[in-house]
Amino acid sequence: MFLSSLRRSSFDQRAARAIPPLLVLGVLLTLAALVQLHQGPFSRLWSTMGTVRPVGIEGVHLPEQDAAGRAFRWTDGAAIATLPNLDAPAAYLELAGGTHGPRSATIALSDYMVTVPVYETRHRYYIALPPSDSEQIKLRIYSSPWDEFLGGREIGTQLGELALVSAAVLPKALLLHAMLAACMICGSLWYATRRMGLALGLGLALAAAGAAWYRLDGWQRCSYGTALFVLSVLVMAIAMVTWLARSLAQRARARRDQREGAAGVGLLVVSLLIGICFIYWRSFGDEGDTIAAGYLLAHGKLLYRDVFSHHFPFPYYWSALLIRLFGDDLLVQRLAIAALFFTNFALLAHITGRPMLMGLTALSWAVIGHFYYGNTAIYETFTALVLPSIFIITLGISLDFFPLTRALCALIALYSAIALLSDPLACYPVLCCGGMLLAHQPTRKGAWLVGLLAGALLACYGGYLLVSNTWGSFFHDAIWFNSHVYSRYTNTDAIKLPTLGGLLASGLGIFDGRWFNLNLLAPVAEYTTMFDQRIDSGFFYRAAILVATGQMLARGRWKAALFCYIYGAALMIRSLEGLYVAALVIVACFLGFGALLREWERGVGAGRASSAMRYLGYAVIAPLLAILLIRSSLFAITNYQTAFYEHSFGMLEDEASRLRGLTCGQEATLLYYPGEPLLHVYSGMAPAARYTFLYPWVADIAADEVEAALRTSPAVVYLSMSGSVWGYPNDQYLGPLYEFLKAHYLQIDSETFVSPQIVDKCHSLQAGVLP
Repeated sequence: MFLSSLRRSSFDQRAARAIPPLLVLGVLLTLAALVQLHQGPFSRLWSTMGTVRPVGIEGVHLPEQDAAGRAFRWTDGAAIATLPNLDAPAAYLELAGGTHGPRSATIALSDYMVTVPVYETRHRYYIALPPSDSEQIKLRIYSSPWDEFLGGREIGTQLGELALVSAAVLPKALLLHAMLAACMICGSLWYATRRMGLALGLGLALAAAGAAWYRLDGWQRCSYGTALFVLSVLVMAIAMVTWLARSLAQRARARRDQREGAAGVGLLVVSLLIGICFIYWRSFGDEGDTIAAGYLLAHGKLLYRDVFSHHFPFPYYWSALLIRLFGDDLLVQRLAIAALFFTNFALLAHITGRPMLMGLTALSWAVIGHFYYGNTAIYETFTALVLPSIFIITLGISLDFFPLTRALCALIALYSAIALLSDPLACYPVLCCGGMLLAHQPTRKGAWLVGLLAGALLACYGGYLLVSNTWGSFFHDAIWFNSHVYSRYTNTDAIKLPTLGGLLASGLGIFDGRWFNLNLLAPVAEYTTMFDQRIDSGFFYRAAILVATGQMLARGRWKAALFCYIYGAALMIRSLEGLYVAALVIVACFLGFGALLREWERGVGAGRASSAMRYLGYAVIAPLLAILLIRSSLFAITNYQTAFYEHSFGMLEDEASRLRGLTCGQEATLLYYPGEPLLHVYSGMAPAARYTFLYPWVADIAADEVEAALRTSPAVVYLSMSGSVWGYPNDQYLGPLYEFLKAHYLQIDSETFVSPQIVDKCHSLQAGVLP
């Protein structure tokens, strides 16, 4: 018996030494597969940037479009896209149906045809392409049957994504898939049975079976392979992440000393450096509106009276302050955002006394925040800055990590006021924090102080509106316009209690089919809504909140658990995905890392339930969080060229120079519609009217005012008549203004016009020669 136990002990020791290299190999294979797929010759994404809005007649369909145009839409009827033939043995597409659209669709690829159901949520279908010697193939998609009338705003069916994979890529990815599955299954079975031979043999057999299934079936069905991969990921969480997270948690709880503080500071510094790398990542029209309005405010204009906006004011005043102090360089605006997040995370690390937790949270946001425009100066960036901060401070107080002091009352009040002045729907999470402070016995007096201070700050701004005589303009633009005009284009209902109740009743919507995209090796979608529709993003955000809530409940902290759950729901009342859930992303990362570090296990009630919730966190949160960060980092690395200034803003500088040249050195105004407000900053030309953009919802109220301004103001005007905004063609809502310009202005080209006041003083324009 002694020899048997000795042999078993030595075997376990050898197995323990053998399993880490296997698991490391599995991770390396994951990275290799992701890099291979990112660098493979994909035909990139053809996606419908927004909802499809047909005009409400039967049989409407778009004509044939070249796929090189990177925009392929199908509303109903039939449509054809011409695609390059990449000798691809497989393709996949995503179909999303609307409220009244057809329930099935037929996809015809050259001579191959398959009929699939269409759902209101996106579903991915794998289809085999027939052999073809031609240079191009054609995709034809049409509804089957077609017997329903399409009418309304968000209806029909749209092709969400079509990607062709080169034949040279798939075998390599298939081999990596199989090896990765073998490593993960071997590790998990060894962990469960302590028998390395059985684990190795069964793991290789399952991986080989999955590879054979894929190969023999021609990738037409992926259910087995998907199930195999999901199983591998889940058991890997038990085998690899458990002992890693357990070790990390033990060290974090045992060494809350200067080493942890130094590590936290190091993570904060790294997060700042990463944020600086993403300074120029992408441009966004709403940020152009913020900076252009700030530019005008810095030069003496008054918001809402002289400059139109239907957003709340804080981002505009912030931008104006930076321009007054440091000039109108875009670098200042972006660097200020990065510095704000760094300073705020450092402050939270000091307040909470948990630098490691805040450093990890800051690092996560630095890696994935740019997918939610977290590097831009827009209203949701500011709510993503302050709402998680209010939550972290309130949660720490409710868990008795630290007391509520007067300084913290002032900070919570300041952050609450900033949130409300950035987005009025922030009132729901702010009230949730106030309710938690009132429910916690030691902080009830402090809760009233917070409310008094926040109310005083808001009253100060109300007093400013009265003194500057802009209260009426504020009410018209930011309140009346949203409720009576903008509401015809999107949901602007401020009463979100039914939405909040639905989220609370559905477990934060965690079972929504959008979050169960299990293809972990697919390239990352850059657009925020597509980025959220994955198990390692949309599902993870909700799972992290639920696991943290469960850990608090298991330890008897039911008030904190309830607060955590309700606050998570309150962050999603405006939207379940996209840039509007930026604050949710930070809260989820904070709670996820806190669960792995066992921060939420303090209190009474330790037992089996607490242990079960702990290992659930290891099994669910750790792998999903790791995959999310790895995929996001790889996307940034493989698309590094998009981080340069010229990529996002070089064309704007060139266009501003062209437009400024048309003035012949005269003082003139500029209108660039439907919208590129940042051109007012680059060109130094103020808008001719108080509208820096003219989207369909603004055109409903501004058309007459714009025409009146153009009759008297020397102006350069650009109207983009091609394209659409939210499915509304530009040539429809800009048509009357275009006809006015053709009648009263000099037309430089098909979309650029110059006013007579400029032409009269510009000899080159009179001679028909562009300056």
